[in-house]
Amino acid sequence: MKESGRGSHQRPDIYTVPANHWHPSKTVTIPAAFFLNGWVQVLTPSEVATWLALRVLSKWAPDKHQESGVFLYGDARKEEFGLRRDAWEDGCQQLLGFGLIRFARPMKDGESAAPLIPNGWLMALAEPEPRERYEPHRYQLTDQRLVQDAVEVCRRELTLRQRVLDRRAEEACCASSTA
Repeated sequence: MKESGRGSHQRPDIYTVPANHWHPSKTVTIPAAFFLNGWVQVLTPSEVATWLALRVLSKWAPDKHQESGVFLYGDARKEEFGLRRDAWEDGCQQLLGFGLIRFARPMKDGESAAPLIPNGWLMALAEPEPRERYEPHRYQLTDQRLVQDAVEVCRRELTLRQRVLDRRAEEACCASSTA
């Protein structure tokens, strides 16, 4: 039957499996382990959205993903994926902590996508010191962690974070009592 439950005629329409009409370059694969090991239940919606955005970028630019990582600037992040800056940054931090992504190696000096100053001697004279170019954090997906149980990974990570916070609080308490 159709997904809606009933066809437009008295007789029900026979259900047919949707055809694969998408080109492979327009689809994103999600490893089954993401669902089977509980990652979909453990991650917040913004973390899942961030992870999916990075998957889309890795599919869109596979060579860049492998070589130097992928990134999102503000407009593309907001318009294409609907992620505000705080959701993106927090999502990346959490995914880094859980080991689902990693920082990519920084770009080499010669790999800059755009020149720091416009070509031509006149423009070079007008701007004697080139401005430092903003380099976003570049990430690479690490699907190896998906095979681990999400609850155990998160429990371990959160326990470590709590210990660090407890240690800092204890140090702050000791520092204030000696002062």
